[in-house]
Amino acid sequence: TEGAKIEPSCSVECKYLTSADYKDLLWTTMAEFPGLFVILLAVDRIGRKKSMALCFFGFSLCIPPLVACIGRTALTIFIFIARAFITGGYQATIVYTTEVFPTENRALAMGISSGMSRLGALITPFVAQV
Repeated sequence: TEGAKIEPSCSVECKYLTSADYKDLLWTTMAEFPGLFVILLAVDRIGRKKSMALCFFGFSLCIPPLVACIGRTALTIFIFIARAFITGGYQATIVYTTEVFPTENRALAMGISSGMSRLGALITPFVAQV
C-alpha cells in the first residue's frame, strides 16, 4: 500500500537502546571527571609511577566482576569505577611520558596509540552487538 510506514528491522537481532541504557551511559561517562580530579592530586602526592600503578591496578580489579551475572545497577557502578581509574591512569601516562621520553619517540608512540584507539572505536559497532 502507498504511504505505509516501514518499521526498521535488524537481521542480526540487535536490540534498540532504551532510555535506561542512555542513563547508564551518561553515568559511566561522568566517571571521567572524578578520575581526572583524583589523579591531579595523586600525581603530586604519591608520584607518577605509583599513580599509574594504582589506577591500572584499580581498573584491573573492576573488570572481572563485569563478566559475572550481576544486576544492572552493580554493573553500572563497576563500569563507573573502572572508567574513572582508566581515565586517571591514561592522564598519568601522558604526564609521565612527557618527562621520560624524547619528543620524537613520544610523538610516534602517542600517534600510533591514538590511531589504534580510533580504529578500535571505528570497528566496535560492527563487532559488538548492542
